Amino acid sequence: MGVKVVSIVVGDNYMHLFYEEEAAFCIDACNPKVLLKALGINFKKKIYSEKEILSMPEDMTKKRRLVYLFTTHKHQDHSCGIPYIMENSPDTQRISGFEGNICKCGDKFHFREVEIECLYTPCHTMDSFCYYVDGRFLATGDTLFFLGCGKFFEGTPEQMIEAIMKIRGRVNNEAVLLYGHDYNEQNIRFTEELYPVPLEIKETKFLRLKDEMEYNPFFNLRRIFTKGSEEEMMGNLRERKNRFNRT
Repeated sequence: MGVKVVSIVVGDNYMHLFYEEEAAFCIDACNPKVLLKALGINFKKKIYSEKEILSMPEDMTKKRRLVYLFTTHKHQDHSCGIPYIMENSPDTQRISGFEGNICKCGDKFHFREVEIECLYTPCHTMDSFCYYVDGRFLATGDTLFFLGCGKFFEGTPEQMIEAIMKIRGRVNNEAVLLYGHDYNEQNIRFTEELYPVPLEIKETKFLRLKDEMEYNPFFNLRRIFTKGSEEEMMGNLRERKNRFNRT
């Protein structure tokens, strides 16, 4: 069966907890108290709200041990839980691109038989990493979203192109993308201004990489634009999406 994953919704953020019976690791501890409580819960489904977790009893005889805390980038809505976790779970190994155990592209960590590979994907921020888990999941932080990508706060269109190429070249097409935010509805609306999106895609919470490759506009620049360089098309599409977000 391998490692299981539960996604916890905190506002519009996602906190992803990978777990087995006795241990776990987390990607983006955006609500650390919810995370620590979740370590003692037997999960019955794959997605919970933070309110659901807080209202549930801790029904395990012994709480899971939090082995790793991975953080995708420095923005507070993803990294705010680090101090609390380090204070209350000091044996947890902290991994990110900006503080603590600073990872490099290609670094690999192991959780039982599961391998977690760090993929450096700078653009949204210059410390952004995606985490490729067990060949089955890619936690994307704010690099990629459902039919979208993160704003280029610190990077360039060229860097987003490079990040997408790195992901396409390294990650299994069947891998499920675990996003840092739930922006699904607005990204569906934006994409449908460009081309149709099938119902089965719209009804899926987390897409496979091959679905993003087919329907995500940022993977399909030449389907949208007829001229210009890749960098110009990526920059133009990002500006168009920024304007759409303001409407």
